[in-house]
Amino acid sequence: MDKPNDIVMIWSTDFDALWYQRQALAVYFAKAGHRVFYFNKTPHRWPGTIQVAKWLVKKRKKQRQQNLLPENPVIVNPFWLLPIKKLRIVNRKLIEQTLKKLDVKNAVIVTDVPSYNTLDAIEKIQPERIVYLNVHNYDDSSLIVTDILHSEKQIVQQADFLFATSEHNAKRTARISGGRKVFRSLPGVDFALFSKALRNDESQKKKTIYFFGSIHDSVEIKLYNRLAEQFRIVLIGETTQNIKKNIADTIEVRPTVSQKELAEQLKDADILGLFYNKTPYSRGVIPAKIFECLATGKPILVSGIEKDPVYSPFVYHFDGTEQAAIETIKNLPNTETREKIKLRQTAGEQADWQKRFETFHNIIFSNDGSLPKFSVLISVYEKDRPEYFQQAMESIVNQTIKSDQIVLVKDGPVGEDIENLINRYKKQLGALLKVVNLETNKGRGVALAEGVKNCTFDIVALMDADDISLPMRFEKQLNFLKNNPDIDVASCFLAAFEQNPEKVLFVRRGPLSHEDIVKQFRFRFCMNHATSMFRKKAVLNAGNYTDFGGLQDYHLWARMILSGAKMAAIGQVLYCHRWEQELLKRRSGLRRAAQQIKLQREFLRIGFINTPQFLRNTVIRSIAAIAPWKIIRKFRVIFGI
Repeated sequence: MDKPNDIVMIWSTDFDALWYQRQALAVYFAKAGHRVFYFNKTPHRWPGTIQVAKWLVKKRKKQRQQNLLPENPVIVNPFWLLPIKKLRIVNRKLIEQTLKKLDVKNAVIVTDVPSYNTLDAIEKIQPERIVYLNVHNYDDSSLIVTDILHSEKQIVQQADFLFATSEHNAKRTARISGGRKVFRSLPGVDFALFSKALRNDESQKKKTIYFFGSIHDSVEIKLYNRLAEQFRIVLIGETTQNIKKNIADTIEVRPTVSQKELAEQLKDADILGLFYNKTPYSRGVIPAKIFECLATGKPILVSGIEKDPVYSPFVYHFDGTEQAAIETIKNLPNTETREKIKLRQTAGEQADWQKRFETFHNIIFSNDGSLPKFSVLISVYEKDRPEYFQQAMESIVNQTIKSDQIVLVKDGPVGEDIENLINRYKKQLGALLKVVNLETNKGRGVALAEGVKNCTFDIVALMDADDISLPMRFEKQLNFLKNNPDIDVASCFLAAFEQNPEKVLFVRRGPLSHEDIVKQFRFRFCMNHATSMFRKKAVLNAGNYTDFGGLQDYHLWARMILSGAKMAAIGQVLYCHRWEQELLKRRSGLRRAAQQIKLQREFLRIGFINTPQFLRNTVIRSIAAIAPWKIIRKFRVIFGI
């Protein structure tokens, strides 16, 4: 890697909290030479009143974080609202303001927050890679914003790499993704620090039980309270207000401390107790502090969560009752052996953060060269401008992933300048370029149909002769189709421009998931056709392109949906679409209105829409077609459609 990527970590938790995976990843990325931007406590759940007050204070305080090391990441405290659909327009503005202050380049986004806010940050940042780490069991959490279940599906589909902390969440993420590979990203430990907490007399004293971590509703406070009648109990960590009032006075509650201080305090512990309420949510939990516990070598009692082979052999699982806990503790002099202590510490040593990070880093920056081969399809005709055509071809040639075939369809005779350019590219590209000649101008539908037939490879990337593909487009779309084998068409967002692609008129977005695309498709053409990469067999299965008066793309996509093809979009701008006055004029007027009505009739005939939808679409699309092009231009620039 010549120049390390910037790392943007969008996280739900506070960098200044107890030291977990998030801080370790941030610091080790920084040690590896990356610039790291840690987005602190980005919202994903409904907060309580006190949490909101603390959050607002935190946003306005300039303070040194207690967990920062010499390799400091940049801590960003974004002022973002809850990630719900109703607030998305406002959040987009807030996200834009946050990112304006940062100079993020060639980014990799690593996040455990699968929210609309994260999706919109992805669009703004345009990362080279997206990494989603499933930490929370969102299916069974009453506090989580419900919209997150919808946005999570989109994040999973967009992500280049999927990770999960627990075995349960790994299975959950695999299910959401349709069977993609999900890597385990387990908690870790600074072994050299925590291994010093072992005294070797813990099983004999067995009087003091420690818990450290977030003290919230999932923690079985009632059990700690009952045990506090016979044992000394110490809880270390941030406590929610509703839990704090339920903690017995006999229990000592300490605030969050740095990992160095934590390791020092744990020397006092005889037993480490991880007691959780047995709930659907806790099924997805792997204790974030489990390997720090193991590194100490001390006896560990666990209840309320599912067993996991990565740590269960080294701990004492019990049924969560006071009696079972007491019996387990009383029996420690008989069950604790030097071999058991050594096994714990060995498991902790193998989980050292440096090793965890190296595994994580190697996965996300791996390049196994296994991307599928693909063709690029572009057609040109006599009215295309040579300089625009050259820009389009150069954007194909200069991709980060080189195409295996370029199919260029000459739709009838072209001018001398374009012919000279084609001959130049023939010499430059050799057998890579396949030119298909149509004797007369047949129209774009026929030209594309012939082009598809001449594509050698099943995956085909479309390209318009006057547009520009951004350098990462093909790589992003190929990875997307590789990661989502059930998807047949993958488009992306586009930036509309007139002459200079750096002066963007508007960004044309659209729905990302197949379900959302289908919902909108019966009302409007919500995919950016020219940006698409598709599977040839799915296009041919639907009957290929036809001559449909400039609406061949909409016609084909509707037939593909009816044939069972699945569509999706990448929520990033990977394509620049030239949007000049002549284009608008060609797409307006009575002739265009007649074409729209003809298409809607065809949709009604093939069963893609029903009669009420036909009437609605005919009226709306006819009005849009005959409206003055200047009004349509202004409307599209404002609303980005």
